[in-house]
Amino acid sequence: MSPRRTDPKSKPPATTRRVPDWLIAIGIGVAVVIGVVVLFTLQTPPSAPQVSGITSTGKTKGDPNAKLDLIVFSDFKCPYCMLFAANVERRIDEAYVKTGKVKITYKHFLVVDPNGESLWAANATECANEQGRFWDYHDKIASESPGGRNSLTKANLKKYAADLQLDTAKFDVCLESNKYNAAVQADVAEAQRLGLTGTPTFILNGRRLNVTTLDFNEFARTFDALLK
Repeated sequence: MSPRRTDPKSKPPATTRRVPDWLIAIGIGVAVVIGVVVLFTLQTPPSAPQVSGITSTGKTKGDPNAKLDLIVFSDFKCPYCMLFAANVERRIDEAYVKTGKVKITYKHFLVVDPNGESLWAANATECANEQGRFWDYHDKIASESPGGRNSLTKANLKKYAADLQLDTAKFDVCLESNKYNAAVQADVAEAQRLGLTGTPTFILNGRRLNVTTLDFNEFARTFDALLK
């Protein structure tokens, strides 16, 4: 009797092992935890320590009773500050400030040219504020000097006042006298006391907002999470 041959091409059927129920449960649990962490990260502002001792002074726009209070320490010669003001801030105004959800407070923090154009521009906005036009003048600088590229000489600052149809005689005297140096430096001293080191710096409801990009969607995601 000839020996039984085995076809070398044939393979025994694969054995399917049943995954234990406890292992499936662990896998589902891990997936759920990961999903919750990702969702939390996307919808919640980054963890940050409370910033204490911030004064209420500053130039504010929006509903005083808004749920979200955004403080911006900024410098008109800072490129990123002006990019924020010319783009992201305007979208925040439309979506959140004008709808009563967010109020914004501007504070001076001179880091680029603290004894020159940064200081002159800060003084100029305070002079415009005498005529009730701080935010108009703020927006004018942002539109005329996107990214801080254009020179904020006193001649240009006076021209911006004329373009906005301010009382230029009053404005010019105010600017040339450095009338608001002390007020500007008070903001700077506050920023230094709080340990701030650069601009723009954002503080939201008393906590430093660690934005990774000047992207409107990043701000919107943070605002929406806190407004729920």
